[in-house]
Amino acid sequence: MKAFVAGEGHARPDGSGRAGWTRRLLLCLPWPLLAAASCAAPGALAQDASFGCKVLLCAAASNPPWSGIPYCVPVMQQLFSQIAHGGGWPPCSEAGTSGGSIGYQPYQPCPAGSIAVSMGSGQSSYGADPSGSSCATMQDLQSYQTQLGAFNQAQGSQNGAPTQGPTFQTVQRAANPNPYYVDLNAGGAVTRFFFNPAPP
Repeated sequence: MKAFVAGEGHARPDGSGRAGWTRRLLLCLPWPLLAAASCAAPGALAQDASFGCKVLLCAAASNPPWSGIPYCVPVMQQLFSQIAHGGGWPPCSEAGTSGGSIGYQPYQPCPAGSIAVSMGSGQSSYGADPSGSSCATMQDLQSYQTQLGAFNQAQGSQNGAPTQGPTFQTVQRAANPNPYYVDLNAGGAVTRFFFNPAPP
């Protein structure tokens, strides 16, 4: 699955007529096998496009981002209003993409060689958790769990039980500046698009 982020180096199309605009939209959006080096800013003719395609066009804007393009501001504000009221991401039939429900990923990925972990609600030990707010190496997690098992077993003994459990070193996960995402399906190829409802 491919992934791209709103406002990070994605091109924007222009066009002459709806057909030309749609062709440029297909070339400029970062779907697999559909990439272009550069495109111009969206023009008034893009008004003929469906709402879902307007959203894709504006979400892919980078320099300036959508908040700096007068045409895009009301489009994205309408999108975020729909999302706030429980709506999903609109489809764009011209680009062959289906809509999708909105997901939330508040943290950036853990560094290479580590995994996300958390201390579960009502629990006193750490475990692997894709949504966890901390990172740790798998080796450290396995060592911690082994020591924790020995500690818990010793607690059942009447003599010489340790009074303090094992320590576990974790690193706080960095916050994701674009925490919302939608998985868009274009001809069987799924692309995860990250975005932030707040203007850049």
